[in-house]
Amino acid sequence: MSFHRYSPQKLWPDYLRGTAGLIICAGLVALAPNVMAVLVIFGGLGLLFALFMLQTVQKQFLQLELTEGGIATASNPSQVLAWRELRDLRLRYYALRRNKPGGWMTLRLGFPGRRITVDSTIDGFDDIMARAARELGERPVQMDDATRANLAALGYQAGDLPSASDRPAESPS
Repeated sequence: MSFHRYSPQKLWPDYLRGTAGLIICAGLVALAPNVMAVLVIFGGLGLLFALFMLQTVQKQFLQLELTEGGIATASNPSQVLAWRELRDLRLRYYALRRNKPGGWMTLRLGFPGRRITVDSTIDGFDDIMARAARELGERPVQMDDATRANLAALGYQAGDLPSASDRPAESPS
């Protein structure tokens, strides 16, 4: 069993970006309160910065408990999402510059009725990724070609991963 959370040192830059964006947008709206274009554009941008700040606060309080049998959040430890119920896995890489090092990954784990999304700045991301990838070798899990390529880039054997044509059929709802 292991616990994983975002370290405050990695979240401070996001807090600073969000705060700076909110201050700039609020300042511009305050300088021109009667100009509709300024209200719409910078009010909308301010809303986006506020949502970004909310997402950062959620990350700060997120704590995942990783066990051999499943994954749970500290806010609801009684609801363990069993690895055997993993249905969908998506791994995305976001580069800062084309063909340059740097960037981050986002992992989305889909379970019936619930999804957990973490990015590579969470402490222990490699452990979470390795445990999810191990589940891929045991049974079919839905994933797209981008996820397959990203897993292969991380060193998971491409031959062990199901291809897009091996996806389980979606049941009609």
